[in-house]
Amino acid sequence: GWAPAQDATPRLPEIRAIQTKIMHETAGLFSKHKSFYGWYLPCEDVVGPYLSQNAVDAANSLTAEAKALTPSAKVLISPYGLRSANFNNSQFADQIAKLKVDIIAYQDEIGCVVEPTPLPHMKDNFKHLRDVHDKTKIELWSNDEAFTWEKGLNVRPSALIPAPFPRFLSQL
Repeated sequence: GWAPAQDATPRLPEIRAIQTKIMHETAGLFSKHKSFYGWYLPCEDVVGPYLSQNAVDAANSLTAEAKALTPSAKVLISPYGLRSANFNNSQFADQIAKLKVDIIAYQDEIGCVVEPTPLPHMKDNFKHLRDVHDKTKIELWSNDEAFTWEKGLNVRPSALIPAPFPRFLSQL
């Protein structure tokens, strides 16, 4: 469901129209296959200090479309920016609880190298997330990035290359 300029303007109606068209095409081609498990929605918004209402609305809108097309398929989003999450603010848990997705796979940002190895806050962050997710029906996953950027940190366009294994291993 990735649309051009989606990072900069994800809420524009024309972006949503492209995403919906892609979803309908994907469902038409693949949803009857046994291997079609579900949707990875292109709602990669920042989760820190908490998800914005725009992020929740975008994810829920695309989730409604996915459920209309494939009612039994799982829906996953993968937000980033966990290092800046404010777990002490009740709005963090409140925004997660508003989501209608089945799975949240939080990006660990190994590939983006936003923290030094061994990712000093990751264990505490996932402990807090476990507490938040225990109060919802949303599955808690980790999106372990096994890549880094060839031309330097977060340089687009740039080829993605394997992350240094010690860095990846430290996250696992």
